[in-house]
Amino acid sequence: MAFPLGHIATGLGVSMVCNQTYDPLKQRMLTLKVAGLSLLPDIDYLLVWPLGLSYEVYHRGFSHSVLFAIMAGLVFAILEQRKESGPLLWRSAFYILIILSHDVLDLAMTDDRFEFIPGLMLAWPWSSTRFAMSSSPLTDVYIHAGPIMQMTPLYFLWHCTRNTLIEAAVFVPPVLLIWSLRIFLVRHRGIKTAR
Repeated sequence: MAFPLGHIATGLGVSMVCNQTYDPLKQRMLTLKVAGLSLLPDIDYLLVWPLGLSYEVYHRGFSHSVLFAIMAGLVFAILEQRKESGPLLWRSAFYILIILSHDVLDLAMTDDRFEFIPGLMLAWPWSSTRFAMSSSPLTDVYIHAGPIMQMTPLYFLWHCTRNTLIEAAVFVPPVLLIWSLRIFLVRHRGIKTAR
């Protein structure tokens, strides 16, 4: 199961590769948008926790589908059309990629050996099949926790801390590398940024 840090770092990585904004103010606003969009598929938590619905049934359902990413990306691009210049198709594709980065990370962090972490309904509404990896190096760390660890009161804290550290180790270095490369290229090319 991926946590917000990994989702935001993945979304920012996609944004840094695709984005050509050199204006610092626009870059800050874009960073906030990307952080929000990279977490958007977890909006289904609003069905799980406040309404008391089953995590296994409702989480990673419709909001983790490819159709949801396409529709949400189009809606956000259309809503911004008046504020932003540039082609609608490019902005839509950019937002769709950011939202899909959430699904890719969840898929990489989901192992079908665990019944308590449901797979993703990527093909919703056409299929209710839940997709998960059979084995992933990112999920193999959970195998070693053992059943005794799952029974202790500190398991949740241990699980959250360990998972966040794994995500930080895997996803933060590439984001920092891409960010540093962008700064180098901006300075090397002599591109002026707006103040």
